[in-house]
Amino acid sequence: MSPETFGIVRAMRVRHRRVADHTIVALADEVDLAAVPALHQALRRAIDTAGGAVVVELDGVIVLDDAALGVIVGAAARARRAGVPFSIVCTETHLVERLGDTRVDQIVPVVDRIVGG
Repeated sequence: MSPETFGIVRAMRVRHRRVADHTIVALADEVDLAAVPALHQALRRAIDTAGGAVVVELDGVIVLDDAALGVIVGAAARARRAGVPFSIVCTETHLVERLGDTRVDQIVPVVDRIVGG
């Protein structure tokens, strides 16, 4: 049986790594209202310490709610003000559709691979 069967909540996992001149913030599991403070902190840290572009990787995400999308859009605005390129990399069809349905893809570039990395 899956963890969902027992009502287990899968907390968001965040991993930072560098690929060439990109800071990758890889998210996994449930990125929801409960994850907002940690997500905000992770993205702020990435932007503040970036030596190049910041890329948010969503392929490990199971749940992506509106609160989390708001944090990502806010981080994109912060990065833009700081002159830091910011994008989302995602190949999961349901997540790419969600980014389109919410029009986040019109605010933040969404790509299927890290360009130049």
